[in-house]
Amino acid sequence: MDKTDEEMERRTICNLYIWDSMLSRQLDYTAFLPGNLRPGHWPHFNHVRSGGGGDSLEPGSDAPDPFVERLLQARLADFWRSIGPLQDAEYDMVVGEERYDKFCRDYLSQLPPAFALVNPDKRWDKRLPKLPLQRQLLHIAIHDSLCWNFRPLLLLHDHDRVESLPLPTYKRVLLGSQEKALAVAALRAIDGVTQLHALLGGSHMRFAGLIFSTFEAAVVLMYLCMDPMFPRDYHNRHIPSSDTSNTNTDPLQAGICNITRQGCLRAVQGALKRLRMLADVSSMADIGASTLARLLSKVWEISIKTGTATNEVALSHNQEVGNTISTTKTTSSQLEALPAAGEISSWFPCEPVDLRSMKDFTSMSEASTIGDMASWPSFDQPDMDPQSNLVSINAMLDMQSNCATPAIDFGR
Repeated sequence: MDKTDEEMERRTICNLYIWDSMLSRQLDYTAFLPGNLRPGHWPHFNHVRSGGGGDSLEPGSDAPDPFVERLLQARLADFWRSIGPLQDAEYDMVVGEERYDKFCRDYLSQLPPAFALVNPDKRWDKRLPKLPLQRQLLHIAIHDSLCWNFRPLLLLHDHDRVESLPLPTYKRVLLGSQEKALAVAALRAIDGVTQLHALLGGSHMRFAGLIFSTFEAAVVLMYLCMDPMFPRDYHNRHIPSSDTSNTNTDPLQAGICNITRQGCLRAVQGALKRLRMLADVSSMADIGASTLARLLSKVWEISIKTGTATNEVALSHNQEVGNTISTTKTTSSQLEALPAAGEISSWFPCEPVDLRSMKDFTSMSEASTIGDMASWPSFDQPDMDPQSNLVSINAMLDMQSNCATPAIDFGR
């Protein structure tokens, strides 16, 4: 096995590790690949200089390697595995805050400029057309992982229970701050998905990454809004000071002060609108939109009972009246607003391919490179059972891997 084959093997293991970590974290499953990625399995860029991107770069340039995003995703997975599983007992807000501080210190501070969360270096975006997509994929993964870090506090998210907990003042303040931090992470994830969808053409597509991240973040926001006291405000003298001069190393602190219930509900409405748009071509999005619509109605019911209903909540509820919960299809006006065929991103096939046909799969052009998305088949089957369609989450990994894996010349 030569160095190129060894490097391809390391990159394959790296991608499997990313997928396994992401799915086990999001679905609360035990990881299939235990432990952390071993030192010998990390990619070595000096062995193979990745091509891809449609432009040859000068030797010695500081342009990011096309596989850097995968490496950063692997490091992200490696970090959260290194801290071990979240506690199964009562949520400890102090431990959760320590995890977040460690993440900011050990991971976020080490991000290269091209992938920074705030004001990233975009000098190479035009010469490396996949770089903006890779940046958004990484940012979405980062905010998803931050949601995962603070998500256990939702187990305490019952108004009567929270108020009756025998907590000292500083822990109550910390809990309220972490609720807002969780909301900020969810809002950033939804915003990242919006930008990614725009980069991909903003059209109907079955890319499970758009659907899954949209739904997960929206559910978190909905669950927070079910608490009539959210967001909790405390006197300024109780709020711990924080250095917000560099939001790249503390991405949530700057947004905590701007969290409002109305803003969260508007984000949920946007997420529901996207899922309904995608539901026309994806059963997975259809199920997500139906579930999200039911949760939105529940928020309205809780708001009426607690007397906290606002115009924003009433507007959201009225928009649900007349909609059939079990069926969410795209309206004709949305179809008319779709871009022309030539405007849709060429990264995705226009014609759906039946994944069950091995003949269709193997008939793809032999000239296609690993980084060429146009030859890859679609990932959703309209005739599949809706629940079984959730397995299409696996397709998201293939697309992310395909987006980041460069074309490599094997000796031609």
